[in-house]
Amino acid sequence: NDDLVIVEIGAGNGTLAKSVLDYLKNAQPELYGRSYYITVDISKRLSQLQFEKLDEHRDRCVQLLAPSWDLHHHLANLPPQTVSNHVQSMQCVQNSFRSELS
Repeated sequence: NDDLVIVEIGAGNGTLAKSVLDYLKNAQPELYGRSYYITVDISKRLSQLQFEKLDEHRDRCVQLLAPSWDLHHHLANLPPQTVSNHVQSMQCVQNSFRSELS
């Protein structure tokens, strides 16, 4: 299976998902047609914001609203390609870039 499945844990208001899907749609339309973006969140409010922001990509998106106490159960069944949009994760990325630039 050559589908691209991206899982974002803690997708916030959907900005990263929209940016990724917009890019794929415009720059890689064939890959976009084989892509699925899964957002995982524990917040109903943020899930609603994601739903609204990702409206044009509705056929490429799956939203998973999971209570924090049961999140591990849901994550165990997801594909291995995972994007985290948490500040802690980004700090590691920023530190790596700084190290490479110095």
